[in-house]
Amino acid sequence: MEAQKRPRALMLTCFLLTVSLHAVSGLVTEEHAARAQELLRENLHATLAHWHGLRADNAGKKLTMQNFFKTANKHMHHPAVAFWGIKNNKVFQLNKDGELRNSSNAMIAEGRPNRGAAETMKSSLWLAIEDAVSHGVSMPDMVFIYNVADDPMCGLRLDCSDGKFAPPISLMGLDPSAVPQPPAPRKPRLFPDILVPIFKNLGYSRQTTVSSAPHHPNVLDRLDSKPLEWSERNRIRAESVAWQDKVPQMFFRGTRYCPTVPLRDKSRSICPRVYLTNLSIHHQDQLNIMITGLPPPYLLELKEHRWQSKRTDAMAEWSKFKYVASIDGIGGSNRVLALFHLGSVVIKQHRSPYIEWFYNSIKPGVHFETVFKESPDGAKNFDDAVELVDKLRADDAYARHLADNGLDFARKYLTLEVMLVYLRELLLAYKDLFEDMDEYVSKVGDTGNSALFMKQAQLWNNDWRTVVV
Repeated sequence: MEAQKRPRALMLTCFLLTVSLHAVSGLVTEEHAARAQELLRENLHATLAHWHGLRADNAGKKLTMQNFFKTANKHMHHPAVAFWGIKNNKVFQLNKDGELRNSSNAMIAEGRPNRGAAETMKSSLWLAIEDAVSHGVSMPDMVFIYNVADDPMCGLRLDCSDGKFAPPISLMGLDPSAVPQPPAPRKPRLFPDILVPIFKNLGYSRQTTVSSAPHHPNVLDRLDSKPLEWSERNRIRAESVAWQDKVPQMFFRGTRYCPTVPLRDKSRSICPRVYLTNLSIHHQDQLNIMITGLPPPYLLELKEHRWQSKRTDAMAEWSKFKYVASIDGIGGSNRVLALFHLGSVVIKQHRSPYIEWFYNSIKPGVHFETVFKESPDGAKNFDDAVELVDKLRADDAYARHLADNGLDFARKYLTLEVMLVYLRELLLAYKDLFEDMDEYVSKVGDTGNSALFMKQAQLWNNDWRTVVV
């Protein structure tokens, strides 16, 4: 009997050791902070300039919590919008009470806007904020509006041009030059959401991790069995497949999602994932692209052309291919961070309207290649994926250069330590946009009073200090 207990005890010891390693490894250094500052200058500062400009237009007055409550009132029941607070490095939901207020697991179970997004986009940020202090990063006490939709709030669901609303913190932005704009003299549409790092591939969700440490204990605890083995299988290692052993094909797997945002070049009628899957059926030597949920006509073509594709969903297995694609779905594909860690050539869509928090720091022809480039007549060339693969095969040194540059960028900048510093500075800058946020946070207990918060949002035009329930 004693002999049977020892292996389980040993496994428990290993698990506890792994948990402690997760907590103490990866302390932030001055080098991490310096790299975060580079990213902040190249990305966040331009967005902050918009909000600082609105302050200047308003005689130097900062936003107030009245602006915050006005924005909350407009989006109180939107499934993709959350209202969060941070106190003493702990997260709470302003419009929730009880377990839902303080538990990321309860938030996942609630499943807003859906269970997948609740885990990958909401819980991953929640866990990263609370885990930051173990890496030497303390987050500010504050409140913020968190948009986890596939597109920004500003310019689509919120007019952020006049300083009447509070800025949302969002996952995905839009490039104003890539979407239709109203004719003059109407003001151009702006999308100044404050874009936040996405932590789903840093071990804070049940997604592939690029971190050298195991997944967060909260994630491992939600697995049915063998959590450490699972974590090991779902870790990206660029060195796991040597460059010369990678398959020289463009690879992608995903779901049949199509963009909802119209593009300036009127290419919305093309669904990129469906189109490239169909192209792949006819060019199986160069392309290995497949999505789920294909309509019957495509399924018939699959059989006709004897398509023998394997699923290969696990991102860690994508490293077997030399060229890996990021293709827009409903919104932008937020897997680019993970793709750069594969040691393969990352291929993005030329002039995709969707942008993430670090996109100003990466350049085509330096860190990645693109498909759907313009033809000489200005129209998009939707068939150039085949040409691109032929080009990369013919110039393997160029392809290797792109892959190495992308991997070097990822290992320098797209790491947990750098991203935590970036997140802290982003939150501090957000908080600084408001003149009375400190006062408000001092009066809000993390044990909560959701009824008061919702009343303050409902009566946003009143001084929040005078609202009672």
